[in-house]
Amino acid sequence: SFFARVKNVNELKEALEYAHHHSLNIFVISGGSNVVVSEHGFHGLAIQININGFEVIRENKQQAVLK
Repeated sequence: SFFARVKNVNELKEALEYAHHHSLNIFVISGGSNVVVSEHGFHGLAIQININGFEVIRENKQQAVLK
């Protein structure tokens, strides 16, 4: 499992490219999220979005919509 905290669009792009290159699942966390993880954990890349002016509107297994 991996974790990335991104502070700008370039860091987000790099994190997504890393996940794609290594065939990792992605879990998007917005700024102040409370997160509960199952006892089995999460196997992939968790990305915390800390980009000023952006927030996660909705997400699913295929995509995340940012505002």
